[in-house]
Amino acid sequence: MEHINKNYLNKEISRVTEIINEKWEEYLEFYTERNNLVKSYVYGPAVATHRGYYNPSPVVHHAIRGCNKGPKPKPAIGDINGEDIMVYGLDVQLRPIYIQTWSPPNRPYQDFEIIQYFKDKVIGITFDEFEPIGIHETQFEDSRITSILTCYYNHKNKPSLENCQEIIIELFDNDRPNHFQWKWVQYNPNLSEKVSILLDRLCEHHGEEYQPIKEMLYEFDTDQLGKVSRMYFDRKLVKDIKK
Repeated sequence: MEHINKNYLNKEISRVTEIINEKWEEYLEFYTERNNLVKSYVYGPAVATHRGYYNPSPVVHHAIRGCNKGPKPKPAIGDINGEDIMVYGLDVQLRPIYIQTWSPPNRPYQDFEIIQYFKDKVIGITFDEFEPIGIHETQFEDSRITSILTCYYNHKNKPSLENCQEIIIELFDNDRPNHFQWKWVQYNPNLSEKVSILLDRLCEHHGEEYQPIKEMLYEFDTDQLGKVSRMYFDRKLVKDIKK
């Protein structure tokens, strides 16, 4: 599987930063037209919200969560327990194209996400007070997920390489029949000096060396239908997936 280093991550940040700066106004216009574009709504508890609802990861939503994508959204708000409610606006194909959290009146909602679907990818842009703060991109090959990227920026500034707060990349590799690998990488490129020193001290306290790039590699066995049956970390079995 491809090696991930700072040069690779910075190139990916630059690439998706160009996309968000090029497309955010187009996505914001979509938001203003959502009442005409959204054909139906479903609702779910905000704590259960994750990108798997429209970017199903074979790992997070098959192996780790036992083939579930979390609580299934429901057609009525009254069916949801909890203070915050996640609203999914669906298109004619029942795909989420608008996602927003509704909170009590004393905590008015500000964040929302607009999603567009392309032939080989899905791109979502997140806004805070109508300013772009994040981009999510899932890429496909032959209808199979090859990568999921999430990149967040400081909401007070225009998205840029210097303004990126965090990037998370998931890479998937079907390296042989009935088996695939999942690499998860997290990088915070613009930590303040104070935070970096604190992290160094915390790692030293635990007898570890601080790594600016966090990386994990898992492996999975699947059955003939492609469903995950076993999960490995460092080539050690960590979970049997019950059918």
